[in-house]
Amino acid sequence: MKLLYDRTEGARISDALSIKDMRLLVLENDALRITMVPEKGTDILEFLDKRTQTDFLWRSPNGFRSPRVDPRLRPVAGTFGAYYAGGWQELFPHGSSPLEVAGAPMGQHGEVHILPWQYAILADTPQEVRVKLWVNTVLTPFRLEKTIILNASDPWVRFEEAATNLSDEPLDIIWGHHPAFGEPFLSGDCKIELPPGEPIDGELSFCRIQPKSKRAPNRMWYLTDITEGWYGIHNAKRDVGFGMAWDAKRFGVIWIWQSYGSEGGHPNYGREYVCAVEPVSSLPGRYREAIAPRVPIGPRETLSTSFHAFSYGGTLAQTLERIPG
Repeated sequence: MKLLYDRTEGARISDALSIKDMRLLVLENDALRITMVPEKGTDILEFLDKRTQTDFLWRSPNGFRSPRVDPRLRPVAGTFGAYYAGGWQELFPHGSSPLEVAGAPMGQHGEVHILPWQYAILADTPQEVRVKLWVNTVLTPFRLEKTIILNASDPWVRFEEAATNLSDEPLDIIWGHHPAFGEPFLSGDCKIELPPGEPIDGELSFCRIQPKSKRAPNRMWYLTDITEGWYGIHNAKRDVGFGMAWDAKRFGVIWIWQSYGSEGGHPNYGREYVCAVEPVSSLPGRYREAIAPRVPIGPRETLSTSFHAFSYGGTLAQTLERIPG
């Protein structure tokens, strides 16, 4: 029998497990366990705080769907909802509803969330694990790379990312991250903490999460004009929260999706209790050009960024002070 790890303490990484026909990549230290699927867009299916044994991420009632195992869904492979299992996806080179990007028909939330990524484990020591993942898009000429770094004991993970335009034409993109939170973490005991900014299509009172029993209306709202890149969502009863910290010049808008069982029809048919808080480069839809335009990326140009995702107890400010720049 092959063990998952060859040690029981410090930083660890393994690709010995799979879900359906897809390999899992598990990164773990004394504080966190993160499980992702490189062959399905690098979906993060689990972000576990070990102190409280809390997995923050939502799991869709539809379960995990593999593009290989579920051939019935192939005609709608361009739609995000067909394979959406909850968790955390990367949005690139588009976000929000389907449209054309540089003449290419683009499904909801872009391409990379459904594509198989390659990966290489760069470091595997008790002090640090480091893995690089990369993908070339199919409908558009981009390469997206990310390196994920986890040390022995801190309750945060670092992401270093780079997006490259492989063409000789100037293009533009929407780029962001879509972590969605669910039970048992998500409850009426939760509140979202946001940096200063301007709400659009919502108000800051929406930061108080509604109890599941209320079946509050579905909402999609945005926080713009941020100069600080961070947020936290904290469950006061459990004293545990999930947060992100990033460069607000790269991801300048926060999207907040709240659906508490009132969003009927495909794909969840009213069975969802979920909130997503998403750092994104731009606003979608009719706002995009007027307020937060798509990000330009020149011929053969590379845009780079880094950010942290973390768990915390106590105050968000204390954790943000500890995270390295």
